[in-house]
Formats: sequence, C-alpha cells, structure tokens
Amino acid sequence: MFSSFSDTFLAISLNFSEYHALYADGAKISPLTIPKNTPFLPEAWLENAEQQGVNPAFLATCAAAGEHPALLDPDLRSTFWRRVLEVAPDLPFGSKRLLRLRISLPDFNYDKQRIPCSVIPEEAALLHLAAQHRSISGRSARQGIILLLAGEIFITAFLLFRGQIFGIYEQFTSRLTTSDLLFDLQEFSRTWLPNESVQSSGGCCSLFRPAPDEAEGFGPIFKIGSRANLIPTGRLIEPDPHTQDPCRGLILAARE
Repeated sequence: MFSSFSDTFLAISLNFSEYHALYADGAKISPLTIPKNTPFLPEAWLENAEQQGVNPAFLATCAAAGEHPALLDPDLRSTFWRRVLEVAPDLPFGSKRLLRLRISLPDFNYDKQRIPCSVIPEEAALLHLAAQHRSISGRSARQGIILLLAGEIFITAFLLFRGQIFGIYEQFTSRLTTSDLLFDLQEFSRTWLPNESVQSSGGCCSLFRPAPDEAEGFGPIFKIGSRANLIPTGRLIEPDPHTQDPCRGLILAARE
C-alpha cells in the first residue's frame, strides 16, 4: 500500500465527470487539461499529458469516490483508514507521509515503461491540507477536536489532538439524515460509536485508539467540504483553493 515518488508527478481528481489535474516537475506546479469525457484510465490520462508535452515518470491519482470503484468500496476504505490509524502514533496528522498510504492498482505499460498507479481517498489529502489551517492546528494543540469533512459522497470525521489522530469515522452521505449524523458525531466524540454499528448500516468505519486524558474529550467541531454548510453544528472553515484542493495535497506529499 506504500508507493515511492519521483520529481515528476501527476495528480488527478475526478468528481462528477469533471477532471482536475496538476502536474509537478521539480518545484514547478502546472495545471493540466483533461477533457470531460476522458475515460478514467491511466493510459488515457498519460495520452492527454503527453499531448501537452508532459511525460511523468510516476503517476498517482486522487479521485473522488463516486468515480472509481476502489474508492467506493466500504471494505477497502475501512482497511485504508485502519492502516492510517495504525501508523498514527508515529506520524502527525499533518505529515505528508500519511499520503503515501494508498490503494494500489495494477501497474500498466505505457510507451515501453511500466507505470505504477494508485488511488487515495481525497479525504486523506484534505486532512493533510486542513492540518495547515491555523484554527485547526491551534485549537487541536490545546484540546481534542473533531475535523468533519462533508463531501458529496462521504462524511468523514477525525478525532485530533496535538498533531495525532485518535479516531476515524466514515459513512455515505446519502445514508445519513441530519439527526443520524448528529447522533453519530455525539457518540463518535465520546469514542462510544461501535464500528459494527456503522458497518451494519452500510458505512465504512468507526475506529479508535486510546486518547490521553489531556485531550479532555473531543468537543469542538471544525467542518469543511462542499456540504459543510448544510450541517447544523460546528465551525465552518471557509473554502480556500490552496487548502481544500486534494490534488495540491498529493503534489505536496510527493515533495517530502
């Protein structure tokens, strides 16, 4: 599940048939144009990249869950988040190395090269970027908080304290009423929400590791994402193209 990186790097996000791509070559980051109807296939991405004078030595993708089967599977996502929690004691939630955890896809051949390809839940890239936000890093340094990522496909929440992840919750947005979500968040904040309960309702996970007493629970909620303003609790972190762009998060991770 770990991947290596090189100086040339292509990060792609596909959300509701709209592509967003960034290409990094050393210190330079440039946008890449991928037509709307391009198949979700690495060969197609590289063909478009090559037409624009780009030949990345390494390909990684950041795809919105609705557009890739590997990112829509609750079992694969649960396994991914469990692995994140396992390495959490050794890696701060703002560490770029967390983004080296990804779901590997079969390698493919392109122009006589064997290209490794992998996907990562965009929520992992957004977690990394959110950690850079002054409000989130400052408050979580003093007490335990919940970071809520409210997207079109998934609701994902993290228990954070002093740079560490102590819990991960994820459920399909479409399966949650507002009252369901508020109940789950309350139970999750107390580390009482059973994993079996979330999975039996079709969700991905509710995972925990022991938190220090100094966290004083996980009360304050900070929320970001396209549906964050629809959730009647928590402090809304205003959208910022530099701190809520999963492709940029992947590019930054490639630099470590």
